[in-house]
Amino acid sequence: MKALKIEKPFKIFIDDYPTLELMNGYTLLKVSACGLCGTDLKIYRGETEANYPIVPGHEIVGEVVKSDVYTPGTKVVVDPNSPCGVCDSCRQGKPHLCESLEATGVTRDGGFAEFVLVKNSQVYPLGNVPVNKAVFAEPLSCVLHGLDLVGNVHVSDILVVGGGPIGSIFAILIDRFSVGKLFLIEIEEKRREFLKDVILKNSRAEVIEHPPEDKFDVVVEASGSVKGLESAFEHLKPGGKLLIFGVPSHRDTLNFRPFDVYKHEYTIMGSYVNPLTMSKAVKILQDSSIIFENLVTDVLDLQELIGYIEGHKTPLMKAVYTN
Repeated sequence: MKALKIEKPFKIFIDDYPTLELMNGYTLLKVSACGLCGTDLKIYRGETEANYPIVPGHEIVGEVVKSDVYTPGTKVVVDPNSPCGVCDSCRQGKPHLCESLEATGVTRDGGFAEFVLVKNSQVYPLGNVPVNKAVFAEPLSCVLHGLDLVGNVHVSDILVVGGGPIGSIFAILIDRFSVGKLFLIEIEEKRREFLKDVILKNSRAEVIEHPPEDKFDVVVEASGSVKGLESAFEHLKPGGKLLIFGVPSHRDTLNFRPFDVYKHEYTIMGSYVNPLTMSKAVKILQDSSIIFENLVTDVLDLQELIGYIEGHKTPLMKAVYTN
């Protein structure tokens, strides 16, 4: 089979792999689609932990080829994360903080390939959901975890910093489940207009270029930038919550006044992957009234995918490899 391989940072090519053999407890999938994520770019640049050489790609939609659990032909999505189940974090109900967490597309070969082999426990049958919608199962599950951490947002005034796919998913869900004010900051003009005209056309969300004067109960930082975090701090109400969701470089640092956190009782939290939220994500995707598929703006084969990763090409919204 053919697969995109990152041998080491900055060395990427299409390689021929042997046919994958089914192992006990695993399911073999023919990849239908796999979303391109910022994590894949960080793996290419050596900016995150990964096991090299690696086939990246963790936002996987596929069809069962062989399995001792699932019927061949079943359309499924994959939870890329696989905890050990026996460490302290796992046994305290925090599998995403597992000391030996494995991840398809990061520590094990992933979905930028013709086929992928995953544990049965990672497989979630999908039903009749379009592939370009199903590909958002993993990022949606991560967003749901972030919202779980924030808690009740039904009447909160919320600011989302960063209008990429993740910020857009936050805005789509918050618009549906909250009645408070909702602002989404996006600095790129083309993406801002796309959000207004297509993604949030009938939403009450206000898509803006610059931060507003308002203060907010909740600020979601989805850009992964230091500038975005600085802006997030500035717009918290007393008692407000800051959710750090965008993935900054591990080299970034931030200056802030701890006194402000103390005086205003800010809550600052990080959100990491998707513990126990994939089933919820699948159920939301099965709701035909919630449209995520319009977020897909760039459809790529393996060779085109290399151009995006190696050339740092930015999609208008979401790039997806299709097999």
